[in-house]
Amino acid sequence: MRTLAFSLVTGLCAASLAAQGDFAYEKTAPATFGGTLKLAYSGAPASQAMMFMLSMNAGPIPLQLMFGGSDTRSIQVGVDLLPLWTLLATTSTGAGNFSFQVPTDKSLQGVPIHLQLMTGPGTGGNVVDKISNPIVLVGGASGSVDQLTARLGDGRVPRG
Repeated sequence: MRTLAFSLVTGLCAASLAAQGDFAYEKTAPATFGGTLKLAYSGAPASQAMMFMLSMNAGPIPLQLMFGGSDTRSIQVGVDLLPLWTLLATTSTGAGNFSFQVPTDKSLQGVPIHLQLMTGPGTGGNVVDKISNPIVLVGGASGSVDQLTARLGDGRVPRG
């Protein structure tokens, strides 16, 4: 029984670690309309090509579908904003940051935007090497509160 419990805990931990990504990616400043969105990464391969990906949905998109090959992984962004994906390069230390100006488009208030990074080239004929954890951000006006109860599904509405 003890072995079964250990196996179950180990399996659950491995699944959650896999969801974290091959390297860290985080938002370091709020996505306030008209402000600057700051993002940082660490633990990425040094001096390698890196793709900044954003989407209005969470995918997943299998890498085999995008690039062929034998890679069984998926990215957690859709391809709806593919023209906005940007090719960058990681730093010589594998850690860095970059920033973007957030538009002042009020129609984006409360809309989730999915972000992720991937590096390349991979090995064994695969285009992708490492994939970061995904980030979901919601833009908003400074000092405003989005009505979350209208956006959350059944069972997740806060009780007041």
